[in-house]
Amino acid sequence: FFFFFFPSLRDMASKGRLSAKEQAAKERAVKRIASLETVEGCLVASAATKEMVPLYSFWQDGPVVLVFLRRFGCLLCRQECIRISALKEQLEENGVRLVAVGLGDTGLDDFVQGGFFRGELFFDPEMQTFKQLKLPRSLYGLLDLRFFKAYWEARNIRGDFKGDGLQLGATFVVARGGQVLFTHVQRYYGDYVLTADIRTALGLSEVTSPSLHSTTSATSAGSAGCSLAKSAESASAAAAAAAEGDNGDEEEALG
Repeated sequence: FFFFFFPSLRDMASKGRLSAKEQAAKERAVKRIASLETVEGCLVASAATKEMVPLYSFWQDGPVVLVFLRRFGCLLCRQECIRISALKEQLEENGVRLVAVGLGDTGLDDFVQGGFFRGELFFDPEMQTFKQLKLPRSLYGLLDLRFFKAYWEARNIRGDFKGDGLQLGATFVVARGGQVLFTHVQRYYGDYVLTADIRTALGLSEVTSPSLHSTTSATSAGSAGCSLAKSAESASAAAAAAAEGDNGDEEEALG
């Protein structure tokens, strides 16, 4: 309704570029939540086996894209899962896990049957991770013009209204060992994370997929060596040294 009678509002809602004000609002949202370290020991259950695993196991051996979903029945959440799942092959090629954690198990079976998410699926039966992370809850998100735009785009995806409708979600990109490389916190319903931001955080391009795994990566959460940038730098140095030993052409090796 708003978009038909107020074209300027429609254009405002559809802009892909972030204004300085919008960027500042995103950063404030990230600062309001708790550190991921506060929930690393929380247990979540596998949707496939119901086995309980600690959250830190997701990034213990390698990088992970970790998505906290609002509701399994939310059509906007299903839309976001479809979008993020498009990265699955590129993430797998680079040793990056793709994991989603849902709020409780309401609507879980229907979500799995619908095939909306192609990564590893878990749920938090006690909702402890959402509470301890202090992820936002909002009713005012329904009044945001961008919600109407997202809802219209997802109108062909079936969903339901079962479960906690006030809880918002978040997405984290975490390096091996626990270093958080990127955080997106939802501020309204349909506040999707940009897949381009996920690629950037991991050092991936849309064309090439440089390796994100390195044996030189640190395993401790507090070590700076766990960053993917340092791992890539170490891997490049090793390759250059090997090439130099073969043909003595250092410039070619570094290229």
